[in-house]
Amino acid sequence: MKHYHFLTICAFLLTFSACYDANDMEPQARETIQKIETRSTPPTLISLPTGFEAEGIEIGQGNDVYATSIAYSPAPIFAGAIWKGDLSTGEGDILVPPSGVPSGGIKFDERTNRLYVCKPYGAQVYNAETGELLNEYYFADPTTSLVNDVVVTLRGAYFTDSFSARIFKLPLDPNGQTDGDVEEIPLPDYEYVFDPELFGINMNGIVASPNGKYLIVNNMTTGTLYRIDTENDYTTVAIEVSNQDDVYFQYGDGLLLDDETLYVCQNFANKIAVIDLDSNMETGEFVKDIVSGAFQEPATIADKGGFIYAVNAYFFDTFFLGIDPATQTMEIVKVSK
Repeated sequence: MKHYHFLTICAFLLTFSACYDANDMEPQARETIQKIETRSTPPTLISLPTGFEAEGIEIGQGNDVYATSIAYSPAPIFAGAIWKGDLSTGEGDILVPPSGVPSGGIKFDERTNRLYVCKPYGAQVYNAETGELLNEYYFADPTTSLVNDVVVTLRGAYFTDSFSARIFKLPLDPNGQTDGDVEEIPLPDYEYVFDPELFGINMNGIVASPNGKYLIVNNMTTGTLYRIDTENDYTTVAIEVSNQDDVYFQYGDGLLLDDETLYVCQNFANKIAVIDLDSNMETGEFVKDIVSGAFQEPATIADKGGFIYAVNAYFFDTFFLGIDPATQTMEIVKVSK
């Protein structure tokens, strides 16, 4: 981070010196100009509060960015909290205080200015501006299920269960208001595979086509990606990626869909795979991997313009090095698409 600001300041000074002699300026004036230039450049690395065990990320109105906190530490500090920041400055603060119950995936619905947040047992809905808790839903047994990620469409909010082959739907009307009870939707063609090394986690991320007809989910353990047809009895088929096998997309966590381009955030692999899908989202072609030296097992991703924002979760440090995540300072990393 210091290196980045140093290069920014140097570039500015070189440009400025072509027109003015720096010796003609007062030191205070030079310092002021340097500070203005540094502030005007959006940061590529945003630090979260120390001890904030990051999991979900979402971008709301304008430059608003949100992150949720899970709990792996023996003594978590921020479990269940939601942090809200500004992408243009990197500054932020706790919007929703910690409850002690972990929060996972998070999605923003611009129709209602609401945040849908995954809890192990279901979901909570918040006002994105004030952090007020508006609704809470219990639709899974947290001892046998893990409600992990969520996507909001015109007709509903869909949630993944990482410990079984099913999703949940909270029906919404066209205005974004709740329109019925939560539905449990079994997916018999989704293959669940228990692997103790990955804690039995399978279905993780979820995204939707712009019209809400198709959902895409992944399997963190096997690497398989699936398309779910919401208009055809939730028929589920594995997506065939022509130039890569399923294993290549193992450790898939959060997903991002931009038109027909799918981004798969792979936490332990420290990369984001990019796949071009066909119009039916049944087949695809692997394009490239997005990597960054700043990635530390990124969990989930969101986008704004030509950039992706990935939130580091430091899973390797936690599970293999034994470092208490409550002592870590995790970050949001900005990378180009």
